[in-house]
Amino acid sequence: AHSEEPGPGHARVVHTVADIRTAVADAKRSGKKVGFVPTMGHLHEGHLQLIDAAAKDCDVVVVSIFVNPSQFAAHEDFEQYPRHLDADVGALNLQGKTHLVFAPSAVDMYPKDPRALTLSTAVVPRAVVGAPEDAQRPHFFTGVATVCSKLFNIVQPDAVFFGQKDAVQCVVIRNLIEDLSMPIEFNVVPTARASDGLALSSRNAYLTPDQRARAPVVHRALRAGELQLRAGNGSVSAEKVTAAVREVLESENYVKVQYVDIAGFRDMKSVDTVSVVNAGGVRPESPVIISVGLTMGEGDQTVRLIDNIVVQ
Repeated sequence: AHSEEPGPGHARVVHTVADIRTAVADAKRSGKKVGFVPTMGHLHEGHLQLIDAAAKDCDVVVVSIFVNPSQFAAHEDFEQYPRHLDADVGALNLQGKTHLVFAPSAVDMYPKDPRALTLSTAVVPRAVVGAPEDAQRPHFFTGVATVCSKLFNIVQPDAVFFGQKDAVQCVVIRNLIEDLSMPIEFNVVPTARASDGLALSSRNAYLTPDQRARAPVVHRALRAGELQLRAGNGSVSAEKVTAAVREVLESENYVKVQYVDIAGFRDMKSVDTVSVVNAGGVRPESPVIISVGLTMGEGDQTVRLIDNIVVQ
């Protein structure tokens, strides 16, 4: 028995699968709706907005903090990825909307293979295989789908909350829940941005001051693509839109563009043309996402950024 009821302002931190299951089962037994926000920690305002959304919709909010090894390839920044559990829990308690924090170890999550390089079972999200972001990080979405399947089975939430910034991830999780018949409501929260337009991301911590000053070019470029789309009549070629995005990005010689893509909102399948209608302003017949992946800087100071905007 715990002397104080976990609640906003003094979130209870649990580390084992058994403890989080017991805590969530207790909440559900008293008829409470449980919302879940999975994170890799290094929390920022974007995460707090997801928690806000969960708190509005649910009685109990669970946040997981776990740097998931299965979504990092052997050469990626798994060891360097920022980990600050105490600071993260402090930020959650300051916000005052989280009841339970689940912070497992890799051994808790992957007892047979803590670095998760050769899992005996994995969830492969086939619908996004070959999408531009998947092509850049071919192991990544299998890692995301696998860890989210595990987390959903462990926590057993009624509702989950994800950020639009990770657009392909949103498609992966929506499909995961629908295709595997999970009794979970899926919610997408708009991308949180700094006042200059840069999408908030834990990896922004890697940006040098100079890179941070230049990084808003990413959102400016996406807006240029949106303007090109909204200037269209009848049908607009994807090439015209992506060219407008590239033109802004390539005006800055420190950016290396990996991809610019325009795709359907629900499935992230790339499209060649977009049908637009003029109904109180030009908009696509069905919502599309303009997305970019790029790197800034060189050598040890290379930072990868992704961003997207929904046009509807």
